[in-house]
Amino acid sequence: MDIDTFDLFGEEIYCSVCLENIIEGERTLFIKKCQHGFHQKCLDPWLGNNESCPNCRSVIHIEMPISEMDRVLISWMLCDWILQTYPNKLSFYAKKNALRTFIQGFRWNNVRPYPIDLASLSSLRRMKAQLKEKQRELTVEPNPLQFLTIRRNVRLREISEQVAAQLQQFSQLH
Repeated sequence: MDIDTFDLFGEEIYCSVCLENIIEGERTLFIKKCQHGFHQKCLDPWLGNNESCPNCRSVIHIEMPISEMDRVLISWMLCDWILQTYPNKLSFYAKKNALRTFIQGFRWNNVRPYPIDLASLSSLRRMKAQLKEKQRELTVEPNPLQFLTIRRNVRLREISEQVAAQLQQFSQLH
């Protein structure tokens, strides 16, 4: 990532976002490419929606790697959708083979879901509960950089919308 984070000690820097000096001990973000520094609290909201320096507009590379949370979310959404769409044994077993084929080929931005147990509705419910617990475990650690949290939430919304669209297409075909 093109940004360094540190606490300022013994240096004077002017934050051009809030137009105040950054004082010793304040959390500071520095953009490596252009060497502009800002209060973290000032730059975080900007970087939540922009990929450039607010001073000189130099492009900043902000990396959002595919995470385990992406895979857990996609898997949970698939389980949830199957359970809502096919709530009884008759409808579930009638579509089981088509669902298996669909899930095996399913990808979101090259992210595959975890293998989904389609043995029965009860095994699918257990898996959904396990995935929900895994989501809770993964969200315990907040990111200290607020802009990454903002971007992460946007990405989770995108995943939800795009997965829902693919599931809708499956429903229309089967």
